[in-house]
Amino acid sequence: MLTDANYNEHVMESEDPWMIHVYDPNDAEIKELDWHWNALASYKPEKLKVAKIDKTKETGLVKRFVSNNETPFVFSFKAGKENK
Repeated sequence: MLTDANYNEHVMESEDPWMIHVYDPNDAEIKELDWHWNALASYKPEKLKVAKIDKTKETGLVKRFVSNNETPFVFSFKAGKENK
């Protein structure tokens, strides 16, 4: 789980590629996708880092990436830069 406190250390200061999922834990449909997201995280962790951001707890961090507050939202980073 990424938080405002650990985001820079884990993602921005990393050379690793990251897939990051911003989610609302109260969304029932998102809970159904957890299995898939966890499978992706464990598939090749040495090649791709996978994490989640809880939008209900990390509002400041989420606002850096999601302007319309809609979830789910997935984005990727490599070497501390967002892939566009």
